[in-house]
Amino acid sequence: MGFVYMITNDINSKAYIGICIHPPEKTRIKAHLSGRGNQGIADDINIYGKDAFTYEILEANVFDELLPDLEKAYIAKFKTVHPHGYNLTSGGEAAKTISDETRCKISEAHKGKSLSAEHRRKISQGGKGRKFLIGHRRKLSEAMKGEKNHQFGETHSEETRRKMSEAQKGKKNHFYGKTLSEEHRRKISQANKGRKHSEESLRKMSEAQKGRTLSAEHRRKISQALTGEKHPNLHPEHIRARNYFFSLPSAMPLKERRKLLRTAFRNIHRNTIYHWVRKWTSTA
Repeated sequence: MGFVYMITNDINSKAYIGICIHPPEKTRIKAHLSGRGNQGIADDINIYGKDAFTYEILEANVFDELLPDLEKAYIAKFKTVHPHGYNLTSGGEAAKTISDETRCKISEAHKGKSLSAEHRRKISQGGKGRKFLIGHRRKLSEAMKGEKNHQFGETHSEETRRKMSEAQKGKKNHFYGKTLSEEHRRKISQANKGRKHSEESLRKMSEAQKGRTLSAEHRRKISQALTGEKHPNLHPEHIRARNYFFSLPSAMPLKERRKLLRTAFRNIHRNTIYHWVRKWTSTA
């Protein structure tokens, strides 16, 4: 879903018609009125000032495929093509498809180019806070699936993997020194509850762990993490499950109590429930 907007110079009555898929006040209109968009608008801002321009949304929540035609219709209606307005063409260019030959030329022209630190910083700032619409996210996802993905069928060499690993270590990692808030952790936990890995995924994870040897330092950290108050037996879910189990009538068959426990705590794996029950009944 997108928008059609118009920017008007209230002094010379020239106007510009544009289309975009994001709310234009925060994207395209903002860019035009800051001198980073249409060159004609930028030149007249230097002459008349930014306050000489006003804007309005002509159409909102329009299907993407209709935007080019609406752009052409409004450009014709308000006669905004240069020299009467700021549009350089009659519109509708978004509907055109770039040929494979042109794509190759564009690709070759950009190969080997490196963006300056300042350029990268501006791109980063421009993208912060930007939210894609559901339809846009779906299209981006579809465009990267299967054979359409540029990495489809390719694997990184051991040397490339090593370089990628080194590039993410220590202070070079974008998450270095940061910790997730309790709210963030809770959301991640909720999003993953009830999620089950496919048989293929489980097999791959199993294969990846086979033959792996943990270092002494790694084992020491695991031991420390499971010592004292951090031990999983003191996890709130474990405590609630235990209290629920022992609140059931003791005369009730163990099998029935275990079945009720599994029903009440569906997010806990069955094997974990069995392990807990065996431990509780052996020490009761």
